[in-house]
Amino acid sequence: MVEENYDVLGLQKVICRVETQDGGDAKIEVSPRDIIYTEPAEPSENEQPVVLHKLDFRYGGISWCDDSLALVYESWYRTRRLRTWIISPGCESASSRILFDRSSEDVYSDPGSPMMRKTSIGTYVIAKIKKESDEGTYLLLNGSGATPQGNIPFLDLFDMFAILSGPTIPIIGEGNEEANDRYVEQLVASAEAAVEEVIRRGVAHPDKIAVGGHSYGAFMTANLLAHAPHLFCCGIARSGAYNRTLTPFGFQNEDRTLWEAVDTYVEMSPFISANKIKKPILLIHGEEDNNPGTLTMQSDRFYNALKGHGALCRLVILPFESHGYAARESVMHVLWETDRWLQKYCVTANSSDAGEDPNEHEEVASSNISDGESKVGAAGGVAERPDHEIDQIHTMHRSSLW
Repeated sequence: MVEENYDVLGLQKVICRVETQDGGDAKIEVSPRDIIYTEPAEPSENEQPVVLHKLDFRYGGISWCDDSLALVYESWYRTRRLRTWIISPGCESASSRILFDRSSEDVYSDPGSPMMRKTSIGTYVIAKIKKESDEGTYLLLNGSGATPQGNIPFLDLFDMFAILSGPTIPIIGEGNEEANDRYVEQLVASAEAAVEEVIRRGVAHPDKIAVGGHSYGAFMTANLLAHAPHLFCCGIARSGAYNRTLTPFGFQNEDRTLWEAVDTYVEMSPFISANKIKKPILLIHGEEDNNPGTLTMQSDRFYNALKGHGALCRLVILPFESHGYAARESVMHVLWETDRWLQKYCVTANSSDAGEDPNEHEEVASSNISDGESKVGAAGGVAERPDHEIDQIHTMHRSSLW
């Protein structure tokens, strides 16, 4: 199979060909099954074809974009499995990553196809767009939008984030051992296993993995940033409890009181380990959290502890919200904060971020606050630097929110 392409490496003419390793016989077990090669249409003397990508399923086509992006499709009829890979044709050292892995029978999960544009020489490539006041680059996906109620055609802006939903993180105790006595050890081990697996599958880049959670998940997020900073580039913690001494009569999976298990309560509290957190962390909390284990002061005090140790952090308080966020304005604002944080510290982050002046990043926000004159951080009265990205959000003393 041979196809010509003009936009893989600049504007030079490149020939792409695919060779089957099973002779076209699907009954033969072989890995890889297909290999994609590229070579200049007019190769120089002794120039050999270059392996672009290896596939374990049958080759299904390529959507080209530029030397930094192409989508490779493969499928296997017997299992109805479809996979889409992200590759960088112009960078041999860049590892390929799985973008989609789904069943052709599951039309509800179809993410759509990338929008294409016509080049000046008549070929079609993936269209990439940029939004105003945004450093990110995006793809547009369109599809029929199959649903139980019928087709709802869509055009989605695709940020290219993969989400590992519901990873198993068991915390157990053997024999008479209490599970939480080895909480941190088991938490880190489970996170390491999950990260290693998504990297092995080619889903994620090792340096661009974030961690986040709500309530107990926020508590776990903070602990992972404190005890496993090598795994994650940043974190997002929503409505969590970070100081277990403030829940002294037990919490999830812990029946002992603080006075019966002082060491465990202290070790499990990310508040106590605030000095170890060096990666950027976004804290979000409802102003009127009515859950006795996650009062708003948990995030307030944790933010102060982080800020006092020079951590790169941001606190967002959602007015009138409880433990779960209900107002449309709150939900949309949380999504905006999340996307902005990930774009800034996951997508475009670099290793030098951790060494920057923390005062330049000191941030605290309250949605729907109109006091345009208040420019003071919540935890120390230090004036916040101007930021064109949040010019519609104004900061104020936390005490004035009550």
